[in-house]
Amino acid sequence: MVFILQGVPPVLVGIYALIFLADRPSKARWLTPAESTWLEDRITAENTALASGDGQPDHRLSTALRAFRNPRVIALSTVAFLASIGNYGMAFFLPQVVQQMNPDYSQTNIGFVGALPYICAAVAMLLVGRASDRSKDRRLIVMACLAVGVAGLVATVLFRHMALLGAVSLCFLAIGIVSYSPPMWAYVTEMLDKNQRVVVLAIMTSIASFAGFVGPLLIGMVASKDNIAFGLVIPATCLALAIVLLALVRPRKGSAAVAVTELPAA
Repeated sequence: MVFILQGVPPVLVGIYALIFLADRPSKARWLTPAESTWLEDRITAENTALASGDGQPDHRLSTALRAFRNPRVIALSTVAFLASIGNYGMAFFLPQVVQQMNPDYSQTNIGFVGALPYICAAVAMLLVGRASDRSKDRRLIVMACLAVGVAGLVATVLFRHMALLGAVSLCFLAIGIVSYSPPMWAYVTEMLDKNQRVVVLAIMTSIASFAGFVGPLLIGMVASKDNIAFGLVIPATCLALAIVLLALVRPRKGSAAVAVTELPAA
C-alpha cells in the first residue's frame, strides 16, 4: 500500500506534464516572444546541421571507448563516481544518522528532521543552477558545492550526538551533494565533443550509478551499529578526492558556458 501511495503522485504529475507541459519554445507562456524566437532559431539551426551531416552524433560503442582514452574523460568519470558515493551515502544512511543524533526521536520525528536537508537542498539547487548559468566557470561552482558537502559531512560526524547542530550539518551536506549535480553535468557536456556526448554521457552516468553499490558497501564496512555517522568519513574522503581531481581537469578550449548576456533581453 505504501508503494502505491508513493507511486500515484508521480503518475499524476506525468499525465499532467504530458497534457499541459509545453513541448516547444513557441508554446511556452513563460518565455517572451524574443526568447521564444531565439530558442526556435537555435533548435532549427541545430536540426539543419544534423540533417546535413555536419556534426552528426556518433553513437557507436567504439567511439565512446576511444573517448575514454582521453585523461579528461577518465577524470570526469571518476569525479562523477566519487561524488555519487557521497550522494548515495546520504540518501541511504540519513535516517540512521538522524536517529543517532537523538535516540528519543520517533519514526515521525526522524521523517520530519530527515526532510529538512532536502528542502534546503531544493532551494539551493535552484540558486546554484541560476548562478551556474550566469557564470563562465561551472567547474568552480561544482568544486564549491562539493566543498560544502565535505564540510557538512565532517560537521555531521563531529556533531552526531547534538540534535540541532547535527541537523544543520545535514542541511549543509544536502545543499552541497544535491546542488553540485546540475552544474556538474552541464560542465561535463561542455567538455565533450558534440558527436560523442550522447554515448559518453550514458556510460558516465552508468559509472556514477555503480556508486550506489560501492558507496553503501564501504560505509557499512566502516560504520558500526552504535556509530553510523562515523561511516560518513568514506563519502567525505570521496568528495575531497573529487574536488582535487576536478581542480586538475583542464577546461576544453571553447567550452565556456553561454553567458546570460548572449541571450535575448527579457
